[in-house]
Amino acid sequence: MSSFPPRPPARRCWLPLVFLLLLSGPLAAQSSRRYWEANPDSLRRVLATQRADTARLRTLLHLYDTPSLLFNVSLGPQLGELVQLTRRQQRPDAPAFRLSYAAARLAQAEPARALDSMRAAVEVFDRVGRPIPFVLAAVASYFRRLKQRAAQTAYFEAKLARYQARGARENTSRSYHALGGPFLEQGDYNRAISHYLRAADLAVTYDRWFQENELKVVGYCYAEWGNSAKALYYLRKSLAVHRSLLAAHPSRYDRLTSSLAYTYRGMAQAYRQLHDYPAALRYARLSGANSPADTLRDMASFVLQMRAYGLVAESAVLLDIGRVADARPLLVRAQHLADSLKMGLTSSNGSFELDATWARYYVARNEPVRAETDWLTAYRKAREAKLVPLRLSYLRALADFYVQRGQTEPAGRYARLGLALSDSLSTQQGAFHVAGYEAERAEQAQQQRIAALRLAQVQDAARARRQRLLLGATLAVLALLAGLGFVLWRANRQKQFANE
Repeated sequence: MSSFPPRPPARRCWLPLVFLLLLSGPLAAQSSRRYWEANPDSLRRVLATQRADTARLRTLLHLYDTPSLLFNVSLGPQLGELVQLTRRQQRPDAPAFRLSYAAARLAQAEPARALDSMRAAVEVFDRVGRPIPFVLAAVASYFRRLKQRAAQTAYFEAKLARYQARGARENTSRSYHALGGPFLEQGDYNRAISHYLRAADLAVTYDRWFQENELKVVGYCYAEWGNSAKALYYLRKSLAVHRSLLAAHPSRYDRLTSSLAYTYRGMAQAYRQLHDYPAALRYARLSGANSPADTLRDMASFVLQMRAYGLVAESAVLLDIGRVADARPLLVRAQHLADSLKMGLTSSNGSFELDATWARYYVARNEPVRAETDWLTAYRKAREAKLVPLRLSYLRALADFYVQRGQTEPAGRYARLGLALSDSLSTQQGAFHVAGYEAERAEQAQQQRIAALRLAQVQDAARARRQRLLLGATLAVLALLAGLGFVLWRANRQKQFANE
């Protein structure tokens, strides 16, 4: 006997079809967003109430698909339980969870081995077709930590081709994001922004947290590239998504508030370029306002780092408007935080230009020896980190500094280095400071409008043809009825004559 369930009656076959059609439309997108936008804290609270293995596994799998389980070392026991449950049920993706657990345990001491383990986990997940955006984010973070940018680019370009062929939107979106970082460090803002925009366009269908992140990264990149108008446009779009998320998830206020620091810092930079210093100062202060104190007690490292970034941004604006004395206490506090947290020149939160801002402070104070030391330190760190935009910025600053000091030999040397680097960047991406993907997207929108117009014309022509056919049929029926009426009338008249 067959083990398949009996086929439902024919008159009910349309019900599953309608349901699937609904799922393939807006309802499916909303359901997907609800899954990927789940609150990790809520999932952990649910997990604490569950006893059955099946229920716990379901919640742990969902928790695994959030950034918290992979990026928070304190959640190791939960990841360990997930490994045990998936292995006990002999799931095909069980080896991948075991490999990611091994990577979490190796992350601090042996990041290279952790990267190998995470890459092996990705291969298992890919074989079973599981979406893994946060696993891919973890792989990218290991590449970044190991400063293997060329390897990162090669890896994610290969992954991107596979994910696009499969239609795996979550993985495709994260791969675009992972490819943006290396281009940004090379100063190739064109390709960096294009990749981040592609990631944002996909993220809107499944994870608005990620969409907000990509929009503000695009805005920040445009600010660094010098296109203030584009920077403010995308940063404001990011704020609009932020407001919608806050309305939908009021319980996640802390996370949403801390995420604004990067956005406000980008807006401060854009307004500095526009010489709107009151606005620049306002947003610079907002970027560091999430942490009111400078003590390390009971405060998350991320919030403290954002505070340090905000203090440097505010100091830069104060130096722009000549308030040199007001900048010093902010820089001192930023230096304290940087030393305590061992902050480098760059991180996932952007460039931390503390040394360069100190140099500007000492130039304003007419203390050239200390200014020179800080400028050279800033340039050395940028060169060691292979950050092309900062290298170019500091080469120009050093050339200007030595010109003002009347030291022509070092001024000429740094000017020539800066000119060569600037020429290579201009040749690489042009001088319009608008990402190529924006033009491509505009062309696609234009083609869609043309296609929609043509479709409307075809539909109008078909509608007119149907109306003509209907009118002709109506007239024919009317003529037939009139003819029939005439025949009946004539027959009736003839009958009357005969009776008479």
